[in-house]
Amino acid sequence: MRIYFVRHGLTRSNIEGLVQDMHDTLTEKGMRQGEMLAQRLAGVNFTTLVSSDMQRARTTAEIIAKETGHTLVLSDLFREFQYPNSLVGLAFTDPKVEEYRLAHAANSNDLDWKFEDEQSLRELRERAKTALEFAKAQPMDAVVVSHGRFLRHMILMHLFDGHITGEQEQEANRRFLSSNTGITVFEKDAKDAWRLLSWNDHAHLG
Repeated sequence: MRIYFVRHGLTRSNIEGLVQDMHDTLTEKGMRQGEMLAQRLAGVNFTTLVSSDMQRARTTAEIIAKETGHTLVLSDLFREFQYPNSLVGLAFTDPKVEEYRLAHAANSNDLDWKFEDEQSLRELRERAKTALEFAKAQPMDAVVVSHGRFLRHMILMHLFDGHITGEQEQEANRRFLSSNTGITVFEKDAKDAWRLLSWNDHAHLG
C-alpha cells in the first residue's frame, strides 16, 4: 500500500511571502501545476482522494478529482499549521511576524506555549499523529492533498516516532522544504512496516 502526500499548487501568498489563511487561492500558475499533477496521478492506481478543506488544497484536489474521476473527501485534519490571526496577510519579513518567529523559536520545547490564538505545538503534534493514522488506515492506496509545513510535521512524527525536539522542527522548517504539488510517498511493506519512499517528487512540473 502507498500513500501519496501532495502539497497544494502555487498561491499569491507563496509568491509574495505572506502569512496565509483558510481562503488563499491558487494563481494561474498554481492551477496549471494542479493540472500537470492530476495528469500524472491519473496513471496511479489509487482508490481514495482526501484533501485539507483549506481553499488552496481543496482546489488542487478538485483538479485531481476532475481528471481521475475520484470522489473527493475533505478533512480538517490535514489543514496547515495556522499562524496567529493578527499576522495573516503580513509579509514574513514584517517586524510583527519576526517577533512571533523569534518568540516561537525561543519557546520551541514548550509544547503548550502560544503567542496569541494559534495552535500550540502539542495540538499540532496530536493532529499530525491523528492525520497520519487516518491516512495509514485507508484500505488501499490513497492521495492526500495538504500543506508544506504540516506535511513536514507528519513526516517528522513518523521518522522520530513522535519524539521531536523543538530544534529538530526548527531545522526541518528551514531545510526540509517542498515544491508546490510535490509528491511525498509512504509505502507499507510485506511486514506492515511503513517507510518514507520518496520526498518532494515534482518531475511532473518538467
